[in-house]
Amino acid sequence: MAATKRPSKQLIDTAYHEAGHAVIMAHHGWAIDNATIAPGDGYLGRVVYAKHRLQRVKRDLDILKFESVTLLIRERIEIHIMVLFAGEIAAKHRKGQKRTQWYGSDAYLFDMLLSLSGSEDEASAYGQWLYLRTHGLIRRHWPSIIRVADALLEKQTLTGDEVHQCMTTSLW
Repeated sequence: MAATKRPSKQLIDTAYHEAGHAVIMAHHGWAIDNATIAPGDGYLGRVVYAKHRLQRVKRDLDILKFESVTLLIRERIEIHIMVLFAGEIAAKHRKGQKRTQWYGSDAYLFDMLLSLSGSEDEASAYGQWLYLRTHGLIRRHWPSIIRVADALLEKQTLTGDEVHQCMTTSLW
C-alpha cells in the first residue's frame, strides 16, 4: 500500500487563503464560478466570480472613478473589499496569528476606500472597520472554511456549487 503524499505547507496555506475568499463570497450571496489551488499564470490559487458578478464588480469600480456612489454600490464595494481581505485573514487564522489591524499597505484597496470616503484618515479607518468585520466573519464561518480548504486539498478545484455544498455539510 502506497503512502498518501502529504500536501506541502504552501499548498495548505493556499487552500485556506482561497477558502477564506470563497466562503465570504458565498456568505454574501455572491455567485462563484470556481475555486482552485491549482497554480496558474501569476497565482498560486484563485476564486473566480461568476461572470455576471465579475461584470457588476468591474462596473461598480468604474463608477467609483466618475460618479457619486449610491448605497447599493457602496455595499457591493464593501463586500468586494471584505472578499479581498478574507484570504489573508483566513490563512493567518489557521496559523493562530491574531492580527486584527489593517495597515493600509495595499494600494488597490486603499484607492477603493479613498473613493468611498473623504480623506486618507477616513479611508484608513474605513479599511480597519471592514478588516475587523471580515475577521469576525472568518471566525464565525471557520468550520465552513475548514471544509472548503479540505475539499480543495482533495480535489484542487471546486465549482461554486461544491463550495456551497461544503458550507452546508456538517462535520458530524
